[in-house]
Amino acid sequence: MKKTVEVTLSPEEAFDASLLKPALFEKLGIQDDGTVFLNLQKRSVDARGKNVQVKIQVELMPSNEVSEGITYRKRDHKVKNSNLVIVVGAGPAGLFASIRLIELGVKPIVLERGKDVQTRRRDIAAINKEHVVNPESNYCFGEGRGRYLFGW
Repeated sequence: MKKTVEVTLSPEEAFDASLLKPALFEKLGIQDDGTVFLNLQKRSVDARGKNVQVKIQVELMPSNEVSEGITYRKRDHKVKNSNLVIVVGAGPAGLFASIRLIELGVKPIVLERGKDVQTRRRDIAAINKEHVVNPESNYCFGEGRGRYLFGW
């Protein structure tokens, strides 16, 4: 009988292949004796608090119910010769969209209008210390300005 559960792990455990399986069995309180098959369904990072956690959704099933045809193959995300998609902005949404496009086999081209990081740091310091905002360079660059991209 299949059962889906969620386990919370540290980032080190969740993203290190040698630590993941033992950590899952330990958190689930079961032995890795070959009688249970773990099928990872979903992995998500919860970085809201001081201690970052990774939530892993895993499906448990008896090994004798596992189809012989199930194999794990790491996906190859080479998109060098794939179709191109333009992503406007290298903020959180733009970077997430780019990662998702790569996972789907599409090559993203990210356009960022802001200044380089070193210059932007100086502009951010000016906001915090002198309350002077450079609308062309700050950590919220583009925030609320999407209407200009579309000519509204």
